[in-house]
Amino acid sequence: MRFWRKWKIIKFTAISFAAAAIAAPTALAIPVTDADGGMSTQIKVIAPAPPPESSGFDWSSLEIGVGSALALLVVAGGTVIVVRRSRQTQPLGV
Repeated sequence: MRFWRKWKIIKFTAISFAAAAIAAPTALAIPVTDADGGMSTQIKVIAPAPPPESSGFDWSSLEIGVGSALALLVVAGGTVIVVRRSRQTQPLGV
């Protein structure tokens, strides 16, 4: 019975991540409007802005790296807790 409960949680998590991955690019899409406010069929290409002068250290990259490392640490810690608890509740000889 415990196996099916874990399987449902894993399945729900996988479906949630898949839905988020599909929805993220479309959430950033912005429709192009004409000068009079109507929808346009033309595609407007905007050149990217030149990069600003750099001081040599990019703090935003540091924040992204630290955030990713912390997220990985939380996932690894949760996995250890789940595995440890599942081993403690199994009967001996299995």
